Amino acid sequence: MVDINNESPPRDNMRTLFNLLKEQLDLRIYYLRQGTEFENVRVSDVRTFIFASSGGLSIHKLAAALDISRQAVHVSLKKLEHIGVIALHPAENSKRDLVVVITERGKIAMREVNMIVAKFEDELASVVGVEGLENLRMMLKAILRNSQSRNIAAGLSTKTSSSVGQ
Repeated sequence: MVDINNESPPRDNMRTLFNLLKEQLDLRIYYLRQGTEFENVRVSDVRTFIFASSGGLSIHKLAAALDISRQAVHVSLKKLEHIGVIALHPAENSKRDLVVVITERGKIAMREVNMIVAKFEDELASVVGVEGLENLRMMLKAILRNSQSRNIAAGLSTKTSSSVGQ
C-alpha cells in the first residue's frame, strides 16, 4: 500500500510501476522491431494500424476509437498508406470520409507484429512462467475493465480502452 505520509515520490506504487513497465515494454518492442522493414514506423502509427486492422473503419470512427483528432489520424494513415500497409477508399455514405482497408502488405506486417508480440510474451513467460503470464493478462484485463467502468460512471472518455478485455 502507498504510504500517504511519505514526502518523497513513491517508486513502487501501482501507477508508477505501470508507467515504468510501459516505458520498458515500449523500449523492448522497439528493439524487437529493429531489422524489420517497419523499424522506423512511429509508435503512434503502429497504434493507429492496430486499431485500423479490425477493418472497415472510417477516419471518423478511427479518430473516435483512438480519442484523437481526425487530422492526427489522417496524418498517421497517410504515413501507413505511403509504406503500403493500408489503402484509403471513399466511405459509402459520406462524401468526405474515407475507409481504411488493410492491404496484403499490411496483412504481412500484422503477422510480423504478431510474431514480435509472441516473442515478447515468451520473454515475459520466461520470467513469470506461462501460468503467471496468463494470470497477469487476466488481472490486467480486470483492472482495465474496472477502470473503464469507473471512468464511464464519471463521464470520462474511455475510447482507447474500449476493446480491451473482450
